[in-house]
Amino acid sequence: MKKAQNQPGEFLNILSQMRNSMIQKKDVWSIDDLIAYTGYEKSYIYKLTSQRLIPHYKCLGGKTLFFKREEILGWLTAIPCPMLKIGNFQNDFKSGGLTKKLNQF
Repeated sequence: MKKAQNQPGEFLNILSQMRNSMIQKKDVWSIDDLIAYTGYEKSYIYKLTSQRLIPHYKCLGGKTLFFKREEILGWLTAIPCPMLKIGNFQNDFKSGGLTKKLNQF
């Protein structure tokens, strides 16, 4: 009997899922964990930390950044965007009414 061979992309996808699962279980994240979770560039995260726009920690005398998972989740969801309530989306879209409704905001 022949074993089914996994494609390289499938294997990498499984590894990525395993890493994300492990990250979500950790209470304190490294910058690499934060990058994997958010998809943000490392330079963007450094910019946010230098401007004190994201909750973060450093060890005394150290340069390594740490992030508390719960604080990051709160930070990511701090500003909710209200959903538009549109009656009949398809008819509004075809008639151009949706554009008018969106322009009101």
